[in-house]
Amino acid sequence: MTPIETLIDEAWRQCYLDPARARALGHELVDRGEMGWGDLHVALAEVRIGNEADALAAAQRARARFEAGGDPTGTALCDEVIAIHHRRVQNVDGCRALHRDIDARPGLRYTPVQDFVAQNSRAITAKLLGEPDEALRRFYAAVDAARRSGLAGPQVTALGNLGGYHQGLFNHADALDLCEQALERSRAIGARQAMATAMANLIMIHHAQGRHREALAQARALEACTAEVAPGTVGRFSTIVAIAHLGVGNLDAAQRLLDRGAVAGVADGDGVAQWAWLTARCLLARGDAAAAHRVVEDALA
Repeated sequence: MTPIETLIDEAWRQCYLDPARARALGHELVDRGEMGWGDLHVALAEVRIGNEADALAAAQRARARFEAGGDPTGTALCDEVIAIHHRRVQNVDGCRALHRDIDARPGLRYTPVQDFVAQNSRAITAKLLGEPDEALRRFYAAVDAARRSGLAGPQVTALGNLGGYHQGLFNHADALDLCEQALERSRAIGARQAMATAMANLIMIHHAQGRHREALAQARALEACTAEVAPGTVGRFSTIVAIAHLGVGNLDAAQRLLDRGAVAGVADGDGVAQWAWLTARCLLARGDAAAAHRVVEDALA
């Protein structure tokens, strides 16, 4: 029988590589009596790819175990997951407050992969709160922690997240380099979710730089790789694929994707704003300025 410590190590290795596998390992740990680490990994996987209520419940169960056992690091890691849950349900201020509470606690001993989880979460929170300097500082800290961990999943996730944020700041050279690295590495190790995210970021970068044919080629690659990425992943990027079609004048293809509705991202308004912008552009291209105006006004409201 596989030792408990080996299962815990494997769950950390899989948590940003194959979250579903990490969740299964968490359940196996719980079944074998390791309630703290088991429920923690169930919670971390659920908060990223599963059910928010299940994530919170598992994190609270794990927290009670660690707190009862006098383990401040384990307790803090559960709070890291609870902070992510706050952000996922659009309580970004609550997420920030919990981060600050954790950071004020003495004696925490995070491993590099655990530090990656913490830094990456703080970076995303700072991004959503409109704090680019803090977000960049934390995203770079996440890259450093991921490299120190030696684990492939955190490394490709960190590169993709940093590249995606540079894209949002219009630092296109940095964004292109980082996202191409993320795509190459994620494809090599089979990190399906990271691979799709890198492709989506590259579509945006090519579009922003006026390389519309390259953006469309990347979009078609994303559409074609449904078998390679996690189920439903491509649908989450339908608005971004629409950008690529619109860039080369494929109005009907873009409209079919936009007709699916706005794709809501992490707890912010980017998905709705992007959908409204693109829908308005399609309507303007067809000469219907009045309808474009209504779409934008509705989104602003």
